[in-house]
Order: sequence, then C-alpha cells, then structure tokens
Amino acid sequence: MAELVAFVRANSRYYADKYRHLPDRITDVRELPPTMKPDLLKYFDDWMTDPQVTRASVEAFIADKSLIGHHFLGDTSFVLPRAPPSPNHVGA
Repeated sequence: MAELVAFVRANSRYYADKYRHLPDRITDVRELPPTMKPDLLKYFDDWMTDPQVTRASVEAFIADKSLIGHHFLGDTSFVLPRAPPSPNHVGA
C-alpha cells in the first residue's frame, strides 16, 4: 500500500494534491480519502500517471474505428472501454 501511494503522489497531480495532508507512509486503505467517479472524469488528465494517456488521446483512439483491434499507444497493458468516458454515460 505504501509503495502505491508513494507512486501516485509522485506521478499524479490529482493524487499529489488529494493526499498532500496524509502521513508520509500509508499502510491501510482506510486512511485514504474516497475518490469519486465524477472527479476522475473531470480531472482525467491530472490523475493519470502516464502523461501519454490523456482524455483527448483516449477519446481520439476510441473514436477511430480503423483502430479497432489495435492496442492503445501500441501497449498491451492498456485496456480501454468501448465508448469514451463521459459524465453523462451510464456505466462510465
């Protein structure tokens, strides 16, 4: 847990800000404040830990039907939904 929290603090503007008042070492998930889905959608580019993954790049990839079956950014570790994330999309 401590390593994960340290990673997101170092690599995510959103979590660096959200966790700035927490102790340096977190060992229990209950110590973390909740993260709400609307905030993740609103601050998509800020919570991502890979600067190549932006809301615009995800939406462009999903919108391009010629890329169906291709890996996002050529990386097999990325899994994207069938529809772009949207605050109005049920199930998003």
